[in-house]
Amino acid sequence: MPQSLHSCTANPVIAAPLPQRPLKISSHRTDTMVRAIILAAGFGSRLMPLTKDRPKGMVALAGLPLLMRQVSVLRNGGVEEISLVGGYLSERLAPLGLPLALNPQYDSTNMVESLMSARHLFDGKADIIMAYGDIVYEAGVLETLLRTEGEIAVTADKKWQALWSARMEDYASDVETFRLRHDGSVAELGRRPKSLDEVEAQYIGLVKFPAACHARLMAFYDSLDRNAVFDGQPFPKMYMTSFIQQLIDAGWNVRPALIDGGWLEVDTLEDLHNYETLAKEGKLDSLCRLAPVPSPREIAARIQAPAPIDNSAICDIRAFAAKLNTSENLDEVSIRRLDALARKLEIAGTLFRQYSLPDMKAVEAAGHASAEEAGALLAAFLTAFDLAKDPRHLNTVLKALDGSLHTPRPAFASELDVCCFCRLT
Repeated sequence: MPQSLHSCTANPVIAAPLPQRPLKISSHRTDTMVRAIILAAGFGSRLMPLTKDRPKGMVALAGLPLLMRQVSVLRNGGVEEISLVGGYLSERLAPLGLPLALNPQYDSTNMVESLMSARHLFDGKADIIMAYGDIVYEAGVLETLLRTEGEIAVTADKKWQALWSARMEDYASDVETFRLRHDGSVAELGRRPKSLDEVEAQYIGLVKFPAACHARLMAFYDSLDRNAVFDGQPFPKMYMTSFIQQLIDAGWNVRPALIDGGWLEVDTLEDLHNYETLAKEGKLDSLCRLAPVPSPREIAARIQAPAPIDNSAICDIRAFAAKLNTSENLDEVSIRRLDALARKLEIAGTLFRQYSLPDMKAVEAAGHASAEEAGALLAAFLTAFDLAKDPRHLNTVLKALDGSLHTPRPAFASELDVCCFCRLT
């Protein structure tokens, strides 16, 4: 069972201080089609001692923190605007490089109040995906939710028994109701079932709030009686399922995004141990396919190296990336070229395919680098960091991914971001 985020770092010994990604406080957002809010404020007492020095979502599963796995799926699914809601040890979320809203009462409230800590994002400009911070899921789960229509769409697993039986022996005592009406809408969720007949699926903590309903949603929340009790909980501790049930009872059209597995919840040390055991036995894929931890060398190798150039006065970035990809040490010539290329990326924001030597002027006739070539070069910078432990090389990649390199925008960005995260933690 991994107990350290260093499990995804090739060599955690660093010769100089690592660059710091600024902790971005979420405020005004740009217009996009879909945003995501991941609720990551919780402590995760049932995951102690792993959560002694990190939030629950930063506990690693198969070598990567839960939040990093979820962010990768969202980005690969086209959801670029992702925000977090933090609380417990929120500063440990900084390596993710994402905007952060804070729930200062995280230890005395529940998911609904965490979501409302980011209510400024409910501005009617983009659909919002809300996700719990202790789940991971495959791309197909997200795709199903994105294409589900309704005033609210909730993801629910029809084959939940396979996951529950892998997590616990007496799984029937842990499930909640999920009942559908004849028209396919959700009638009830989140309550104690009288029998398994009332469990047509299981809510997984992944919900879509369409942009057109944001104003009504906020007005409904504001209208709730703060002195009422919701499924046995006072208003500040209201469960998300209780809030959604209130909407259902008020006549909202809540639709199910029904899936057949493809997700995991990590709530306890036993969950984590069971998943790690299944992964080692090659059986976890039957529940959820987890992406492997990417390697910079593997990323750089995805583009075909050019034929050798019979011109010592040219630096071809494809050839340079290929050379670093197979190197076991970093020579002075390579370091100087990395420094020169870093300045091109950070100051000009433009990457060409070739540069003349020794002045490193762009050979414009060779054209701009492709997105794949830019991604391979950034992977080479990460390989250089692994070899020399010089934080400047890591910082170059962080800046490029965060926007300094605009022509072209690099391919493999999600995997490169994972690589950076592993080296920041």
